Amino acid sequence: MVSSDDLEKAVRRVILENRLIPKGTTVVVAASGGPDSMVLLRLLAGFARDQQWRLVVAHFNHLLRGRESDLDEALVASEARRLGLVFERGEGGVKTHAKQRGLSIEMAARELRHDFLVNVARRYSARCIALGHHADDQIETVILRMLRGCGSEGIRGMRPSVPSEIDKSVLLVRPLLGISRKAIENYAAQKRIPFRRDSSNATIDIARNWIRQSLLPLLEGHGYPSVREAILRMADLLGAEADFVTDTARKLLARSRRPQFDALHCAVQRRLIQLQLRELGVPERHDLIEALRSAPEKLVTAPGGICLWRDAFGLLHTKKSAAPGFNPSSVRLPLSGTRGKAVFDGVTVQWRITKNRMSGADIKRVVGREFFDADSVGSEVVLRHWLPGDRFQPIGMRESAKLQNIFVNAKVPRPERYNKLVAESPGHGIFWVEDLRIGDKFKVRPDTRRILEWRWTRETPQTRP
Repeated sequence: MVSSDDLEKAVRRVILENRLIPKGTTVVVAASGGPDSMVLLRLLAGFARDQQWRLVVAHFNHLLRGRESDLDEALVASEARRLGLVFERGEGGVKTHAKQRGLSIEMAARELRHDFLVNVARRYSARCIALGHHADDQIETVILRMLRGCGSEGIRGMRPSVPSEIDKSVLLVRPLLGISRKAIENYAAQKRIPFRRDSSNATIDIARNWIRQSLLPLLEGHGYPSVREAILRMADLLGAEADFVTDTARKLLARSRRPQFDALHCAVQRRLIQLQLRELGVPERHDLIEALRSAPEKLVTAPGGICLWRDAFGLLHTKKSAAPGFNPSSVRLPLSGTRGKAVFDGVTVQWRITKNRMSGADIKRVVGREFFDADSVGSEVVLRHWLPGDRFQPIGMRESAKLQNIFVNAKVPRPERYNKLVAESPGHGIFWVEDLRIGDKFKVRPDTRRILEWRWTRETPQTRP
């Protein structure tokens, strides 16, 4: 962690090297009145002329501590005036908001404060909101997320820069994230920067305060003197790995042709689902992710009542788009003469019957063409879609199986199955399923006298999810 002597240089370097705050931009500085935000305000004010920043000081009064809250606001307003900066204030009934939304006091305060800061940023056309989170805040955040069972993306902790959840055009930046609380308070003392203590930080009823006051000192006193540095290192390592997995998942989602979901590493599978849940605004719960990951095409109910399912390529669909059904339509096709043609549900089928003058080398399977024993097929066929209870014996299999199971094994996405055409010989069974192997009982054999050449083209390609 950075010493107080080098704090100014370190913060300036972090801002410039990571381009946290562009030159010439307007910055909203969130100031609570505590040492971290007051030091951040002083530092940014010192850099502002050189970087041509316009600073707007914003303070949100949570109305939770009576006169203490008012004194916090008065201090921030006074410091803003002394520095010659614009001051904006806001306030909100945190307890009422918490009750209405079913939130903890801490989460309700965060929501109201965030709304206020983003509104200030919009009014002043500010691209950034600077927050005073420091290294010790990061450590406490990582521990809290560990206790909740978060994955690597959560355990990485807070990012130095991240778009606001409310307005993606506004960045939340944390220039002090690599600086310890001790270094910040030492700097405040050296520079005589005024600040106030929040008395609510003294109670250990709040989990973050318990970690700060009890857990970390206990670990440091029982054989883990460098536990804070170790946690920060772990967060950094996991953050890099999380970035790699996320980048891989995003690239896969952007591809028009994707590998089968089952072929992907489980970490990439989880991130694919997580990213899509985020886009849908669905809570990224571990049990939901695992249910979707482990059970393809199974309808899963997410919080809020939304029903989701995953296809063979890892894409999520809502119940509305996952409502394909069996199509009972069919057409009878007499195989009279030597050739013919039919169009059914966007598929053109052409057939021709010839005497068997073909060798095994001539009967090659190519896309859109198959050969059958014409006498086994018979004089009439039925073209239709897959129906419940259909059984099929593909060439090479000793017995027939449910066509549904064959589709599953062939990894044919559920919506696509309902569009697949089958050709059935009445009384003898299915001899052809679009894009699958031919029926074993209808294959060309050495004693075949007549050959049925079967060609098909789909005018409108089936949409793969």
